[in-house]
Amino acid sequence: MKKTLLFSILAAMFIFVVSCSKDDETTPDDNPNTGHSFTGINKVVLTIDGNAQEFVFADENYNTSDTDASITAGTKQTEYDSVYTEITMAASGVFDHVTMGAMVISYFGTGTGTQDISFGLEDESGLDNYSGSVFMLMTDTSAMPIMYFLDVATANITSYGDVGGFIEGTFESSQVSDFNGDPAPNVNISGNFKAVRFEDGN
Repeated sequence: MKKTLLFSILAAMFIFVVSCSKDDETTPDDNPNTGHSFTGINKVVLTIDGNAQEFVFADENYNTSDTDASITAGTKQTEYDSVYTEITMAASGVFDHVTMGAMVISYFGTGTGTQDISFGLEDESGLDNYSGSVFMLMTDTSAMPIMYFLDVATANITSYGDVGGFIEGTFESSQVSDFNGDPAPNVNISGNFKAVRFEDGN
C-alpha cells in the first residue's frame, strides 16, 4: 500500500513534466547546456557494487520542448494533521539513456538538523502518511521504472528557509530495496539538494 501510493504520486508528477514539455518551444536560452545551470547543488549519486553514477539535476525549474526540470520543496499537511516536509528533484530529457528521473525526499516535521527520511515512516498517531524517500528512473530500454526505496536513510537539513527561501541539505541511505521490495544490499543512494520552498499546502 505504501509503495503503491508513492508510485501513484510519482506517476502523476511525471505526466505533468511530460505534458509541460510539449507546451513550450525551444529557444537558444532554453538549452540546458547553455541557458540553465547544472552546478551540482541538486544531485543524486547511485552506487551499485561500488560503481558510482551521478545524476545532476538543474539548479532551478525550467521546461522546454525537449527537456524539463522540477526542483521543489515545501511543507505539507496530511488529512490527519501530520506536518511533513517534501523535497523533489525531477527531470526528463536530461540524462543519457534515462528518459526521466526523480528523487523524492520526505520526512515528518520541519526545520534543520538530522531527519529520518526512511521510506514507509509512520507519524506519531501510527498512521502511514506519505513520508519516506525513493529514487526512480525510466530508461530508454525498459517499459517499467527502476525504483529504489530508501528503507533506512537520513538527511542533514542545513537550511530551512521561509516560503520563497531555500530548503537545503544532504542525504544518504544505509538500506535500500528494489521495486519488488527485495533488499538491495549492493546499492547506496546519496546526494544533496537546494530547492526553493513553495507555499505550504495539503
